[in-house]
Amino acid sequence: MQAVDHDGAMNDYLTDERRKIPDAHLHSVCQLKQGEKTCRYIGLVPSLGFVCAKKTPMKKMLDERATEGKMKAVGDNCEGLGK
Repeated sequence: MQAVDHDGAMNDYLTDERRKIPDAHLHSVCQLKQGEKTCRYIGLVPSLGFVCAKKTPMKKMLDERATEGKMKAVGDNCEGLGK
């Protein structure tokens, strides 16, 4: 999955530093590497590291994939980061 769509809007969302997940939050709340408990909204951006995709247009697609059993990480563990 890429972070770029036709008009580049996803890059604007995912490179927003307010979405960067602090290490403590990543492990205690997002539950990185905890199988099904892991948050479905974790993304990885080379310039920032781990970011939250919950409050982005990707949310709907990630929710659908989780509901359809197409993802191992299906957690929905907090209100999300960013606007």
